Amino acid sequence: MNRRTFLGAGTAAGAVALAGCLGGDTDLDWTGESVDGREHHQLFGDGAFVLTTRQLSPASDGQRRPVPFEVVLHHREGLRTDGFRLGLRAPPRDGSAFDAALFLASSRLPLRVERTDGWTTVAADGLGSAGESNVALDLFVVPTPSRPVDELLVDADVRLSEGGPVRRRYRARRLSSVPLARA
Repeated sequence: MNRRTFLGAGTAAGAVALAGCLGGDTDLDWTGESVDGREHHQLFGDGAFVLTTRQLSPASDGQRRPVPFEVVLHHREGLRTDGFRLGLRAPPRDGSAFDAALFLASSRLPLRVERTDGWTTVAADGLGSAGESNVALDLFVVPTPSRPVDELLVDADVRLSEGGPVRRRYRARRLSSVPLARA
């Protein structure tokens, strides 16, 4: 290999590596919502990523019974979930400051959970190989009998990437309201 060919190959490899480091996130456009019974699917990037909020059993007024939910981050093959932040809130029907309690079931993921101003924030970064498959979180909304809840607010910010010679990064963001199904 002569010197010119060697320098050209090195420059091309360096440009590819640098492009991966400097490239920013590409926003995945929200393309709509699909509702199937107690499942709400937020669709991004023509189906590249779907945020599903599933209410596992109906809520009932006047009882202090936990309402179980599952939140699933699902992406097409080839993408990986690098990290996410989910803000969760269940405001009371009367508009007062007494939001329903939210509890997260145990998870194998390295999660951070914070509570501020009525919001419960669940976040994870650097998921590595765990982000190659769907990410599912189980949670419970616990309304009080005197303060019924009509909706679960989900404020999602999900970071995804796709491998190849240059790793491409994506971001899906959306605030959605999931009405609680009643018994």
